[in-house]
Amino acid sequence: ENRAVVSFAVVKSIAGKEIKKFLSPDGDSASRIEHELRRDTEMMHQFTIEGEDYMELKRRVVDSILGKEGDSKSSRSVISIQDGIEVLRLSNYCTQEIESVLQ
Repeated sequence: ENRAVVSFAVVKSIAGKEIKKFLSPDGDSASRIEHELRRDTEMMHQFTIEGEDYMELKRRVVDSILGKEGDSKSSRSVISIQDGIEVLRLSNYCTQEIESVLQ
């Protein structure tokens, strides 16, 4: 039984031609996830699928809090609370605009 969840995003041209398709998880991660799901049948799929992303996010947040300036990737990838609020506002605005077009 394959319990892994695969999602994808497709970028299309204005004419509707597929330009690029992005799969998640990728091949290496997919086999690891399938193994973990077989090993622990009670684990929620999302925890297994997004586990690496959560760990990376936690690492970057902790590095930012500890002020590890040597890791420029960490300091650039953690935004302030105010910036996060602005991102959510923008997201809500985009959602409303998209929904109005689709109705």
